[in-house]
Amino acid sequence: MGDRLAAVDQRMLNAYQLEMTAAWPRLWLLLPARARTDLRAAQSYAELAESAVDLYARRPARAPGLRRDSGAGLTQATGRRITSLLRKKA
Repeated sequence: MGDRLAAVDQRMLNAYQLEMTAAWPRLWLLLPARARTDLRAAQSYAELAESAVDLYARRPARAPGLRRDSGAGLTQATGRRITSLLRKKA
């Protein structure tokens, strides 16, 4: 289980420059109740956690002060800014 979660962490860092250790507890609070229920019941927690980031990490990316790049979705630049903010490096 630990290896699968570490793999998700690395994929999210590679794809979005988003550190899951900083982002996940806050992202969890933004997930709809259904998504949280599905994650709690999941056999493949790592895959669902990655999917949750793909689907819902755009919410903090739209926060004032973070959204500087044009285009939809979570970019690496925005992921870096979110990680920096959540790590209190802003």
